[in-house]
Amino acid sequence: MSFNKYRRIYWSDIKLFLDCPCCFHIKHRYGLWRPQTPDTEESFGLYGVADNLQKKEHNLFREWKLHPLVDDIADEPIDAIPFNDENNSISRWQNHKEGLQFFDKNSNILFCGIIDDVWISSKNELIIVDYKTTTRDLASIGDNDKYQVSFYSWVLKNSTFVQNSSYTVSEIAYLLYYSVLKDGGTSFLPYNLKLEFKPSLVTCKINYNWIEGILSAIYECLNADGAPAANPRCNFCKYRQTYVRTLNQISAGSTMKKF
Repeated sequence: MSFNKYRRIYWSDIKLFLDCPCCFHIKHRYGLWRPQTPDTEESFGLYGVADNLQKKEHNLFREWKLHPLVDDIADEPIDAIPFNDENNSISRWQNHKEGLQFFDKNSNILFCGIIDDVWISSKNELIIVDYKTTTRDLASIGDNDKYQVSFYSWVLKNSTFVQNSSYTVSEIAYLLYYSVLKDGGTSFLPYNLKLEFKPSLVTCKINYNWIEGILSAIYECLNADGAPAANPRCNFCKYRQTYVRTLNQISAGSTMKKF
């Protein structure tokens, strides 16, 4: 059964689909979201605050140059400045209620990306930049972040903004990591209550090869009459199945161990 109302698909939805197509289907067809645990709510809250502060600080320099921090940590000079146009497009792209958008008429899907930053090179190329606050060692970070900036670049490339302009989209993107110094850093003092971060700039080669296949699979999942099989590693589906099975056994009068 195809759906008539268009769907919004964000990067978080693509991650959800890759993690468990069943959870993705249930969310978008029936409006049932995965529950948030206190740990995830708290961590996303902290990351959100850090992300907004980074955007605010980098926007202070938008009128004339990159943040001085970028020059300090870049391996080589970067031929770019922060993107800024007369319509203040970046403010819409950074806004969670709007974001960067591309509507695909064939699938009736509105692909959206909440962009952290966009730079522009001397060649009139737009460059996606994403800020990351992390407690992980950069060596242990997988490909998800690279897929994310590739998806954002794909949305930007196909957006009416680029299609109706002389801009092109760069074949590279940047990930600006702020890694928490777990030992407290140089300012560690009792009751200092401060976190220090180490910034790192990672250059990514844009890869569009995976996108069409995933988006085709997402379209099929959205149009399926029934939910697809759960990912065997999905803890949410494991809990749901165990919960339903337990309730059925209780309703049937089964004697179960109580804690």
